[in-house]
Amino acid sequence: MTVEILKIAALMYTTLCLSVATFNIIRQNLKSIYFVYIIFYALFILPMLFDLTYGLPEYKKYPGLMLSRDDSFANIIYIAFLCFIASLWLVYARRHKSHLGFSLPSFSIILSYCQYTIIIMPALLLIVFPNSLSQTDYDLVVAGELESTTSTVVNILTFLSIFAIILIFLTQRNSYFSLISLVPWSILSIWLNGKRNKVLISIMGLAASLIYKKLIRGNKMVIVGFVLVFAFIGYSDIYQVSVRAIDSNATSPEDGYAGKRIDYGINSVTKLAIYAELHPNQVKILEYRGQRAVFTILPFISKSTWPGKPLPYALYVTSAIFFAAPQLWGYGITTSILEEGISNFSWIGMVLAPLLILVLCIYDDRPGDLILSMSTVLVASLLLAVQIVSFYPIIVAYLIYLIYKNRYVSVGSLKMDYTNET
Repeated sequence: MTVEILKIAALMYTTLCLSVATFNIIRQNLKSIYFVYIIFYALFILPMLFDLTYGLPEYKKYPGLMLSRDDSFANIIYIAFLCFIASLWLVYARRHKSHLGFSLPSFSIILSYCQYTIIIMPALLLIVFPNSLSQTDYDLVVAGELESTTSTVVNILTFLSIFAIILIFLTQRNSYFSLISLVPWSILSIWLNGKRNKVLISIMGLAASLIYKKLIRGNKMVIVGFVLVFAFIGYSDIYQVSVRAIDSNATSPEDGYAGKRIDYGINSVTKLAIYAELHPNQVKILEYRGQRAVFTILPFISKSTWPGKPLPYALYVTSAIFFAAPQLWGYGITTSILEEGISNFSWIGMVLAPLLILVLCIYDDRPGDLILSMSTVLVASLLLAVQIVSFYPIIVAYLIYLIYKNRYVSVGSLKMDYTNET
């Protein structure tokens, strides 16, 4: 009963924070942290509402998640963690004076040609891999018909293509014509890649671009937001049936509910990371502290060159869920930077992970650069939704651009400016 009361109180508080973030976006106060908080709310806080209304999911096939779900202390720490993040981010947003004066940037002819070249690269993949017309890259990997190296090339090119599409749409002044002309290329990249995070990137990029370019305002933002959310849910259901061969009619309502909770919320995995800290003798995710951080820094070194190279974090979590030794699986559970921080750095990771996202938003707001702000929203949201290795090329390019745009900003100028902003 105590946990339920705390969930209700936390839900009320974090929803109040959500209303503040939404109100400021509607007022065109477009700080990056407001957009990121909405994504955070959807992934980590909405599941608490489902707990209170539809009940707790039955993770019968996932014993590790069942343990963390039923542990009261782990749940209390998780609730406190969410409230801490909401307070940290919203206090910053209220007290930090941003220097946002967006204008549409212009690219050189050479850079523009490079962007359009990147966009059409996935189309060239159809010539090299013609069977991609009937199956996605992810589907072929699962079926064992596409080598890992080839899959990596397809993944990187389609990822860069989607990101280039977002940037071109963001910077084009004829917005509706560019949207119509770019959508087919985006669909092609999504189909060739096959993973849902590419759909999520496209949806987030479209929504943020429409807002930054002031093509939608006020209540239209809410309407467009709901349409895009339901579009992603619809695609996800199709994905489950076509790629994972999960038939909703053949599964029980309990299993279907548990599956959707794993798909649309990462709260269960975060609770598992907390539970592993409380009960290290029962659940162990990483073999040593910082193991996943080492992989993040050096992901491209081959296994043959580095025999002891760590696995991707999602595979460690998947192994822990089934009480198995770390190993390769045909899939990986969805993870985020929040539980990665806990697993890598213990309790201090609960501060470091949300603080990292906040620092990105602080540096993003200073130059008042439209592309940088847009990129920060995408990268920070992805950090909350998937593991870093799944969009590594994007985050490397983003960090280079972030440092470049802040090269003349002194450390002292990054201090918070106190205002009366709502």
